[in-house]
Amino acid sequence: MFHSYGSGCIIYCFVIIALANAATTYVGLTAHRKRNVITSPNYPQPYGDAYSLEWNILADSSIQNAIVHIKVLDSELSNIFNCYEDIIEIMDGPSSLYSVIRSFCGDSSPSGIVKTSGDSATVTFYTSKKDNDYKGFKLEYWAQSKGLYTLKQNTTTDVVFK
Repeated sequence: MFHSYGSGCIIYCFVIIALANAATTYVGLTAHRKRNVITSPNYPQPYGDAYSLEWNILADSSIQNAIVHIKVLDSELSNIFNCYEDIIEIMDGPSSLYSVIRSFCGDSSPSGIVKTSGDSATVTFYTSKKDNDYKGFKLEYWAQSKGLYTLKQNTTTDVVFK
């Protein structure tokens, strides 16, 4: 799935080179019922040089049967080559090895709330473009109980024994 434009250089080679030169920074976070934020470096100013950032979010252990919620409040990233340059990915688990729930770039951020299936999420931010004019992103995250079932108040059930 690599493309060449006659020069012999593969179009996606710049991403591999840029990411190879960017050491990943890992940040561990705890999601509580109260909402907190994650922002790109320097937000709302341009986020700058090549980054490889990973936020590992774990729900507070006091929240039973927890899931993590993530909402994009603001996003403005480069949109060159269909997200091959700057990209945010949200994974359904405690590291970037888990399946991607959502990924986005440019100004095409997901609407609504992204929810995990369990008590953890990972957000990654990879960039390869230097000297950009994009302000980056601001995400909100929190944890809530999954709620296995809901009981209606003031209802009765008749049980008949034969």
